[in-house]
Amino acid sequence: MISFVAIAQFTPAIIGGIYWKKGSRHGALSGIIAGFVIWFFTLVVPTIVTAGFLPQSLMDDGLFGWSILRPYQLFGMQEMGYVSHSLFFSLSTNVIVYVFLSLYTTQTSKEHNQAVVFVDIFKYSTIMDSSIIWKGQAYLPDLKSLLDNFLGVEKAELALQEFTQGTGRELGVKNYADPELVNYSERLLSGIIGSASARILVGSVVKEEEISMEEVLNILRETQELKSLNLELKKKSKALKKATQELRNMNETLRLNDMLKDEFISTVTHEMKTPITSIRAFSEILMDEDLPDEDRQRFLDIIIQETERMTRLIDQVLDLERFDSGRQKLNLEKSDTKILVLQATESMLQVFKEKSIQFELNLQFEELYMHVDEDRIKQVILNLLSNASKFAKSKVMLNSFIDESKWKLQVWDDGKGVPEEEIAYIFDKFFQAKNQTSKKPVGSGLGLAISKKIIEYHDGEIGVSRQGDLTCFEFSIPIQANEKLNQTYTTADEQNIDRR
Repeated sequence: MISFVAIAQFTPAIIGGIYWKKGSRHGALSGIIAGFVIWFFTLVVPTIVTAGFLPQSLMDDGLFGWSILRPYQLFGMQEMGYVSHSLFFSLSTNVIVYVFLSLYTTQTSKEHNQAVVFVDIFKYSTIMDSSIIWKGQAYLPDLKSLLDNFLGVEKAELALQEFTQGTGRELGVKNYADPELVNYSERLLSGIIGSASARILVGSVVKEEEISMEEVLNILRETQELKSLNLELKKKSKALKKATQELRNMNETLRLNDMLKDEFISTVTHEMKTPITSIRAFSEILMDEDLPDEDRQRFLDIIIQETERMTRLIDQVLDLERFDSGRQKLNLEKSDTKILVLQATESMLQVFKEKSIQFELNLQFEELYMHVDEDRIKQVILNLLSNASKFAKSKVMLNSFIDESKWKLQVWDDGKGVPEEEIAYIFDKFFQAKNQTSKKPVGSGLGLAISKKIIEYHDGEIGVSRQGDLTCFEFSIPIQANEKLNQTYTTADEQNIDRR
């Protein structure tokens, strides 16, 4: 019977471990020790006294002479048998110490983890199904840092508040995270980085928790999937950025074209209105029969000039339309480029003289024959010279030379130059620079656009650059390509070549 009472001292700790989550290891051990002390005093000590190893006065007068501490009559209770007496007081003391110390002291994180998993053993399978199986210890600051990195500080704080409000539990004990909080954190991270990745990360802050090879393989698979998704997102992001930039460029181009269209309509209307007004005015004057013959002839000349001016404007518009549609044809013939340049510049000499502009011509070769459309090339040279006359302050220079199997022609002027932001549009149709020497832009804005089309039809290039105080418009036509073009022209035995 004595051994039965001794064994009974483990009962409170066992029952508490099954049904009571607040029990602590310190409380259980202290209760068991206290129970064994009472068991030893009430059952073992009387046996020792009977054997003569202790005085009889301990039984008669009690411990320290206190009658309430007599082994068989603790606190004066005499009606119970000595076994029942020992069992009652030892278990009572055991339970009281166990409960008091468990409530007075705080559970460790490990004790709390074990309580969550194993208390109420009959519902263990349900607990297992809820995935609350973290058996190690996780430091609360480490877990918070993990959530902050992946959720952000504000969202992590909000998630922790929702956990405490929803479960009614504290975040942890003595800097150790609640096991349900560890599981909750894992679920949060799973929605962001995948379940295997979340398992690995949470496992890195939980002590004594081994990670299986399957989980390692899962994290590798998820990492590969995330990498593939990331690459796909980067591609789509680049495509969207490119599409956005293209839309912006198209929008800017449309906006500029709309502005140029409005300016063109205004300019063309003005350019056509002026000669029409002159023609009408002088035609009305010519109706006067008394008009002297000399004045009559002069007015007729003016009408013809204004008519030619209108014709040139209309021809420019038609030329540009034919070039844009690909219906323009070149009339190629073998031409002396030196004579071609001289003829083109001759018609501009009077213009330079009237504007007090010094003109310098440099032909740096004796002879160069090429198959070109003479009228169109002259048109380009005239357009470049005319353009230079609008901007030049005092000097215009034309250079014609051979460079790297190309015929090159440059027109320099000492004007204000083409602004950096206008260079990209200078050869667009209807475009007119804003820094001409005259207050209102002169011309229709089609000359340079047509010049570019003509040079491109000759397989050449045209451009503009700025060197110091001088602006240079330059075109070049490959001599070798021109010879091939000439062979095609000769073989076909045609007078016109379609360059569509």
